[in-house]
Amino acid sequence: MSGAIVASANVKPADGLLLKLDYHLFLLPEPADGMFRSSGAQLRAGAAGASRLAGQEVDFLVKYRWNKWVEFLGGYSFFKGGEFFGDTGANGTAHFAYAQATASF
Repeated sequence: MSGAIVASANVKPADGLLLKLDYHLFLLPEPADGMFRSSGAQLRAGAAGASRLAGQEVDFLVKYRWNKWVEFLGGYSFFKGGEFFGDTGANGTAHFAYAQATASF
């Protein structure tokens, strides 16, 4: 995807705790050219008259520093395909959750 409009907000409700919420609006510069991966491989062929709106995503992240050696990270993302996907084939949604722990020595 080529362009995005991003809004972000975060709060630190306690020492070592970060809560973050991001919103992304993905737009294509030339929908007729299609959509490409960062590697340059085409993800979806374009179509004349297709919408520039590729999709929207909401990300929620929780980060907690337990002590100076250990940090935890967890998140959830929701992606809703935009009109470009509907104009060029199947359209849908995706959910993604993850957890991570980091130990520093």
